[in-house]
Amino acid sequence: MIREYEVKLRVSDLNNVREVLTRLGSEFVGNYIEKDYYIDFRKCLGVRGEDTVFRVRVRTTDNVEEGELTIKGPKEYHYGIKVRDEVNVKIEKPEEVVGILKKLGVKVLEIVKVREEYVLGRYRIFLDNVYRLGNFIEVEIPEVEDMSRAKEELDNLLKKLGITGELISKSYVEMIMELGSHDE
Repeated sequence: MIREYEVKLRVSDLNNVREVLTRLGSEFVGNYIEKDYYIDFRKCLGVRGEDTVFRVRVRTTDNVEEGELTIKGPKEYHYGIKVRDEVNVKIEKPEEVVGILKKLGVKVLEIVKVREEYVLGRYRIFLDNVYRLGNFIEVEIPEVEDMSRAKEELDNLLKKLGITGELISKSYVEMIMELGSHDE
């Protein structure tokens, strides 16, 4: 199990952020299309935990698909930084796993995004274009011992990137659900 520390902000233009990342010497890791299938077991199995996430991810890079099964524990917030426990397992045939889950009668919500990944110093930075939601930047922070110091470092990074605005606490799936008329 790992502990995930991240922040998310909405941005109007990913090109500006991309240019600044290049100028700051970030390392471009890759471009992906990600289909995330969020699985809701609560009704069919009586599972508790409104804030627990169960996800099947299909990541496509250069026509190569990779599958991953993830469970994330409840969210905590410290200085605006989202913190949660996470377990990831690589899987083969992720679309078939989703099909099996649907046959079991569980609710499945699909989120599609184009994601670019960068590394700048100790940060992993994701530029996301999320279908129906728009453009976002997510910054993952490595293990944190002093949350106030991490928040200060993060604020400095966002300032360097020219990004201002309120940190978003909602997940993409929560935002899509608020829009309504989503496929299940």
